[in-house]
Amino acid sequence: MASIRKRGNSYLLVVSMGYGHTSKRRAAQQKTVKPPEGLTPKQREKWLNEQAVLFERECKDAPLPADRTIALSQYVQIWLREIAPDKLAKSTLARDKQDIDRFPPYLGGYKLVDLRPEHFRKLYAELRKQTSQNTGMPLSEYTVEGVHACLCGILSDAMEGGFLNHNPAWRTYKYSGKKKEKLVADEETVQKIITALENESIKYETYFKLIISTGMRGKCCGLKWSDINYERKSIHIQRSVVKITGEDIIVKDTKTAAGDRYVYFSPEMESLLKEYYRECVWQADAYEDRKLNVHSLRHSNASLLIAGGADVATVAGLLGHSQPSTTLDIYTHAFDKNKKNGYSMLWPPSFWVPTPLPHLCGNSYHYSHTVAGR
Repeated sequence: MASIRKRGNSYLLVVSMGYGHTSKRRAAQQKTVKPPEGLTPKQREKWLNEQAVLFERECKDAPLPADRTIALSQYVQIWLREIAPDKLAKSTLARDKQDIDRFPPYLGGYKLVDLRPEHFRKLYAELRKQTSQNTGMPLSEYTVEGVHACLCGILSDAMEGGFLNHNPAWRTYKYSGKKKEKLVADEETVQKIITALENESIKYETYFKLIISTGMRGKCCGLKWSDINYERKSIHIQRSVVKITGEDIIVKDTKTAAGDRYVYFSPEMESLLKEYYRECVWQADAYEDRKLNVHSLRHSNASLLIAGGADVATVAGLLGHSQPSTTLDIYTHAFDKNKKNGYSMLWPPSFWVPTPLPHLCGNSYHYSHTVAGR
């Protein structure tokens, strides 16, 4: 609560305001009050406490005074830390961070209040001279436009925070050059694509035919079988999938109410969906029946080597066992079975090439992962 200090016939209320974004202590807020006459000492104390609570509430609820001397690069760090995470989707924020990396060398040192439209126009002209590290080609106009949109968004938030009276980046961008027409396949080309897809795996055939027939994009990857209503021949689009570099795939709800929608499919698409569903079920059942993992395949490798006539020392070397006795303990049953039945050369596969192991005795062989003939 605010401190209360007696000053003659009046009292000084002082509220500590803590620290600002620059880690410097903010100036305390003060207010002088004078109790009404005729109050008893206890009534005066109660009145002063009430005034202290009200004044502190007034100070704490008031918006923080913005530091109008702050530079753009400083405000961007505040924006990334305090505003963007709660305002933007992860995918949008990741894209904005890429745009943010492009303008600090040109504008970062300017105070927000000193930014002028010509500064932004010059920035866009400089960006058009740069080349992409990925392609070696000049930055696309789409990239330049993205930097402008990012700046406008950041400076709009600066306005709301009281750092600016207006947005100096507004109406400073003008598209340069001719806009490229979107590539649109004609009916004949689409039919050729559909025909070609019928020679691909059913997974890709289903995926691309869904895109062609419904216009879905990333939302196609977010579909679940429960989203499909075969009776109405409809698909409920209610989520999308986004991949951000360096992070796991994100499944999220659609951004807008309009994005949460239904699309419809033909009887032919229904047949393909059902066929793909049966394929998925079959694969799931097959994997469940096998219940194989890396260790299972390792043991299979060892068993097949033994069945092919490899001795204990060879198998131990291939499996990385320091002692052949370890291999013998684990695979005694396989060696015993091999002695009783004799061995047949079922292993190695024909695409493995045997190479001698000179450090092993006898005619032992090491089967390297080398494709024959290469």
